[in-house]
Amino acid sequence: MTARPLLRWTSRVLLVLLVVALILPASASLAQTPPFRGEYYNTPDLSGPVVLVRDDPAVNFNWGSGSPGSPVRADNFSVRWTNWVSFGAGTYRFTLRVDDGARLYIDDVLVLNCWTPQPATTYTVDRTLSAGYHSIRLEYFEAGGDAVAQLSWSLTGSTPTYPDWKGEYFANASLSGSPALTRNDTSINFNWGYGSPASQIPADNFSVRWTRQAYFGTAGTYTFSATSDDGIRVKVGDTWVINRWVDQPATTATGSIYLSAGTHTITVEYYERSGVAVANVSWSLGGSGETVIYVDDLDPAFTRSSLTGFNKKYYGYRNHLFWVWNNTSTASYWGRWTPTLPGPGDYEVQVYIPRYCFGTTAARYRVYHNGTRHDKIVSQALYYDQWVSLGTYYFHARGGEYVLLASNTGEPYATRPVGYDAVRFIKKSGTVSPTPTPGPTPTWTGCSIVPVLGFGDFWSRNAQVRACLGCATQPEKGVWMGEQTFIGGKMFWRQDTDVIYVLFNDGTWQQFPNTWFAGEPETDPSIVPPAGYYQPRRGFGELWRSNSIVRGALSWGTIEERGFSGAVEPFERGVMIWSPQLGIYALCTDGKWVRY
Repeated sequence: MTARPLLRWTSRVLLVLLVVALILPASASLAQTPPFRGEYYNTPDLSGPVVLVRDDPAVNFNWGSGSPGSPVRADNFSVRWTNWVSFGAGTYRFTLRVDDGARLYIDDVLVLNCWTPQPATTYTVDRTLSAGYHSIRLEYFEAGGDAVAQLSWSLTGSTPTYPDWKGEYFANASLSGSPALTRNDTSINFNWGYGSPASQIPADNFSVRWTRQAYFGTAGTYTFSATSDDGIRVKVGDTWVINRWVDQPATTATGSIYLSAGTHTITVEYYERSGVAVANVSWSLGGSGETVIYVDDLDPAFTRSSLTGFNKKYYGYRNHLFWVWNNTSTASYWGRWTPTLPGPGDYEVQVYIPRYCFGTTAARYRVYHNGTRHDKIVSQALYYDQWVSLGTYYFHARGGEYVLLASNTGEPYATRPVGYDAVRFIKKSGTVSPTPTPGPTPTWTGCSIVPVLGFGDFWSRNAQVRACLGCATQPEKGVWMGEQTFIGGKMFWRQDTDVIYVLFNDGTWQQFPNTWFAGEPETDPSIVPPAGYYQPRRGFGELWRSNSIVRGALSWGTIEERGFSGAVEPFERGVMIWSPQLGIYALCTDGKWVRY
């Protein structure tokens, strides 16, 4: 009587175990990443035939100076890996380490782009994914030397961290109750105007408490500066060094304290009653006579164009930067640093240039200050992890002053990375000296319009130029231009009038209309220049090929044509043109040109 129930019970257990055994492998396989399909090319740009196709269990390669496998070359090859991976819902950190360049796509959206020759470099990007399958595509190229391609990802933790300032925002003006919002603020450099810090916080009658651990490398007396509208107080350790807990317009207060070298706790408390809301805190080692205001690329005071295409890298000042590929002429991308300054005066403006993803040779930083604009062209490729000065300028500190950098560099499209990191404004000690509004450099008799800035300096200092050009007939203006240098001279093209200036090395010049139209052949393939020289293209090329005198005098191009943002100014007897690479030229109607 007992054998059958025992047999039935044993059979049921075996059946359950069999079902579990069948289910578990399938479940485990879903948790594993399937292999990547790897398509290998013997070209560095994923062009031409695929020479090797295989399943790679993971993208985790360090080939050194070797080849991925026959018949792939050891250098100048590229790979496209694709996969279809199941993710649980959450935020994932993708980590990519490459030597040389790579592009990472998730669901066909470009999320990392550092397609440039480089030593082994690590990049990370966070992406929030819904539960389910998502496509992963990694494109990679190797130019020469060592070859590294490694991709991984992990679910990020949910515990909040505050690497900079822990900002606790209260929906009242008394720091009472629980904060309505807690977040990491990279700096205390805010001008909210009549708005609010966040959707959870009202525009008036709110308060904030910021805390952080700050490292001071040198013992000494430090001066703290706080600009606020309305109240603010600053505590270092247990000592209040600034206490302006009153309703007030934007006002700057300072206080000093001796600090030993090491880490100290800093607490800043602030409240906004009504109207405009401003909060800015900085400090400097006493005796320097300088206050430094920082605007980092993660600060609210840094804004950028909303177009997709900005890439980020965890490197640089405060371990973060943005970068984009350059445009030739169109300012598709831009970044703007807007400081809240403690008061009017002379400030030295410096930009931080890290060693990675800052590669343009013609970054045009525009400093807008005191109702004027000054441009400074910087080759980002020359600097590595250092502050670079743009000059010292007078700021009225009433708002609306900023530094702007756009992506149009005049270099061939998408050949150079343009980087955006921190900018700092260093208040100089001494007498405040407003920068005068640009006006006539000299007051030359008989000229109703007098050139200013670079054109004005050239014109006023050179009697020969004044005599040949006469007076300006219009103010200077910016235009898009092209240029190319030759063995026997140079060519310039200006977009607004669509004319080409040809400058010969004997000091003479000629002007021609541009007769080339888009869609026509850019070059003559039967004309082959010697090694190291170039046949001109497009409008320059059509003029060069059709005019034997121009071609004979100029000979071959020594560089490829390049576009740039230039400037021109017409005169009674000629024109001035400016190139950031080649300088200022005066083209006189007597057929002679002079370079400044």
